[in-house]
Amino acid sequence: MRQTVRIESLAYQGHGVAHLADGKAVFVADTVPGDRLLVEVADEHKCFARGTTVELLEASEQRVQAACPHAGACGGCPWQIVGYASQLFWKRRFVVDSLSRIAHIADADGLVAETIAAPKLWGMRNKVEFKLYREAAGGRLQAGMYTARSNSCAPVESCMALGGQPGKLPGRLAGLLNFVFVDGRAKTGSLATADLTPYRLGIRTSQRTGDCEVALWSRPAPLRRSFLAGTIGQQAKCVNSVVRVLTKEQDGRHKTVRTEVLAGRGFWSEAFGGHVLKVSAPSFFQVNTKMAELLAKRLKEQLLQGSGRCGLQVFDLYAGIGSFTLPLAAAGACVVAVEINGSSLCDLRRNLSAAGLQAEVVAGDVARELPWLLRRATGGQAARGGLAAIVDPPRSGLSSTVAKALADSPLSRLAYVSCDPASLARDARILIDGGFRLQQAVPFDFFPQTYHIETLALFEKDT
Repeated sequence: MRQTVRIESLAYQGHGVAHLADGKAVFVADTVPGDRLLVEVADEHKCFARGTTVELLEASEQRVQAACPHAGACGGCPWQIVGYASQLFWKRRFVVDSLSRIAHIADADGLVAETIAAPKLWGMRNKVEFKLYREAAGGRLQAGMYTARSNSCAPVESCMALGGQPGKLPGRLAGLLNFVFVDGRAKTGSLATADLTPYRLGIRTSQRTGDCEVALWSRPAPLRRSFLAGTIGQQAKCVNSVVRVLTKEQDGRHKTVRTEVLAGRGFWSEAFGGHVLKVSAPSFFQVNTKMAELLAKRLKEQLLQGSGRCGLQVFDLYAGIGSFTLPLAAAGACVVAVEINGSSLCDLRRNLSAAGLQAEVVAGDVARELPWLLRRATGGQAARGGLAAIVDPPRSGLSSTVAKALADSPLSRLAYVSCDPASLARDARILIDGGFRLQQAVPFDFFPQTYHIETLALFEKDT
C-alpha cells in the first residue's frame, strides 16, 4: 500500500512520524519534519505502521545535505540530514516526553532546560569503535559500522566524527590487518590463523594531548605481538599506543579476560578539567571530551551550591575512571567512589594519585555496596555535613534494587547522568515516589548527527 504523507515529528530512535489516511501513525526512516513523501507501508500493526520512502515529493526546510561520504550506508550518524537547530529541539522533546509519559511529571516542559549545544558538529568524538568483518568466508577484512536498523555492516574508510589523521585510520588499519592476519598466513613468520583474527577495532584520540591509541578485540591465543605492533606503527604514524583486549564468550557476550600492551604505554590520556586522565582500553570515558567537561562543571555546581556544601559527602556511584570524582574531590567534597570494573578501578586510583587528590574507592557492585555505605554515613560525621550522590548508570538505567535504596535513603541531593530518556524517566518516578523532587533536567548534546542525548537531572529531598 502506498500513501502520500507529511512528516510531523521525530521519534526516539530517529524515525520520522506521520499519519496515514486512517489516522494510524507511520514511522519512516531517514526523514525530516516537514518532508512530504510517497511511502510504501510494508509493516502494519494494530496501532502503528512502518513505511519506506518511495519518493521525496517536497523537502523540508529543516533538511540539509549530509556531509559524510558514508551517509546512508553507515548507521553511525543517522541524523546528518536534520538541521542542527532541529536536532537540538527534538532531543529536548525526547526528554520532556519521557518525563511526562513515563514518570508522569505534569510540569516536565518547565523543568527541562534547553539542550546544551555541542561546540563542534564534526571531529567531536575522542573514540569510535568499528566492527571487523568479512563479507564472505575467507574474504578480506573490512572495518565498518552496522547499517541503520539491520545486522549487516557497511565498510568505513574514514570517519568524520573522529576527524584529523585518526579519522583516516579505519580503512588503512583494515588494510594492515589483512596483511597481518590474511596475507601473512602464507609467508615466513606469519602469525595468525583465522581464529586469531580480531573482531573489533577501537580508535581513541585526543586533540589536547596528541595521544592516539588503537585497540583490537580478539580471543586469547599466542600472537607475535611485535610484528603486529610494528606493522601498525610503521604505517600509522599518529598511533602511539597499541593494545589487544582479550575476551571470551560467556552467556552470549564477550567478557574481558585481560589487556595486552603491544606497543606504547598501554593507555590513552586526555586533558580534562585541569587534570590529565589515563584511560585503559576497556574503561569507559565519555566520547565527547568538551561536552563531558561542561556536564561535570554543571554537576559540581549543582551539588555544591549553597553554604557549607564543601563538607558534603558524595557517593559517586558507577564512578568509572573518575571524571566526576576528581573535580568534586578538588572542590573539597568527601567523595566515596564505587566501581566494579577492574580496568576502571585501576584507572580511577591512578588518576587520583596523579592529581594528588583523596577519595575513598570502593571496589564492588553498587547494589551490594550502597546499603552499608548509607548505614555507615547516616550515623557519622557525613550525616551532619549532608549526603549527596551521583549516579551514571549504563543505558538500561538503575536496577530496581539501587533505585529503591536511593529513594529510601537520607540523601539530600542526587545527580542522575543518563544516556537514555526512557530509563531516566522510569527511575525518576521511583525517586519521586520516595520523596525526591526533580529540580531540573539539562540535556547535553554529546552526540551531534544522532538522536542520542545525555541528560543531567538534579533531584532534591528534604531530610
